Amino acid sequence: DVSNPRQMKAYFLQGHGENDPGENKDRTGYSKLAAILKDEADCEWEKLSLQGTNVIPADCQLLIVAASAREGKMPPDELAKIAAYLKQGGRLLALLTVRSGLESVLANWGVGLGADTNRVVDRDKNFYHAEGTFLTAKLSTTHPIMSRLASEKKPLLMVWPRSVHPLENPSKTPGAPEVAILAETSPSGKDQANQTGEFPLLVAVEQGGIQGVNSPGGRRTRLVVAGDSDFLDDVVIDSMDNHLFAQLALNWLLERPQIMISGVGPRPLKAHKLY
Repeated sequence: DVSNPRQMKAYFLQGHGENDPGENKDRTGYSKLAAILKDEADCEWEKLSLQGTNVIPADCQLLIVAASAREGKMPPDELAKIAAYLKQGGRLLALLTVRSGLESVLANWGVGLGADTNRVVDRDKNFYHAEGTFLTAKLSTTHPIMSRLASEKKPLLMVWPRSVHPLENPSKTPGAPEVAILAETSPSGKDQANQTGEFPLLVAVEQGGIQGVNSPGGRRTRLVVAGDSDFLDDVVIDSMDNHLFAQLALNWLLERPQIMISGVGPRPLKAHKLY
């Protein structure tokens, strides 16, 4: 409250089979991510539908889109609303296990995603976890979301992700969105097309103060994109350091660097089970 007196508000997009931030009997929803928003980032949240005449509310500081295995494509009018929101300095957390239609919007921000039928796994025995799951081998040491995780060697657990990569920008247009790779596989990464090598798994995008971008108050557009919606669901988020990543990513998207850097934010109460 001292450092951020203005109330923050996030919205979870719904209506296309997205993960639900409410109560979930099958535990594949996002109730724990919603709790991190409210309890650790002091950010209120609501569900949001963009169907019909609905628009993204003016108080939206963060839009969360989680396209899970329950595939549902967004219609063009809803994609246009999200594109306009981002151009005005919007913030987006996109977690896309399956194609949602949002890929075309992300391409305008320099982000490409692998096919949802061509998932990635790391076959290095040091990172392979279980069928379809593995630990991130490389973390960015320079990006504010990942620097703490990298310095403390805290990997993330991924679940059959699509690759996410920066798109080439041959013209090097001044003011183009800056795309940073946050996490990658080891050189033993392999996709279902039998291609091998290092596959990017998470990217962050930032752009601000650019001609033609109407960002009120100079607000910078920020995005975090993953080809995996499962690694932050209620089943997996408490595995390895996925919870800490979620906290750091949300704070960066909400532009609260003082919390990330100095660690003065609220801390979660952890329950310990004794056997």
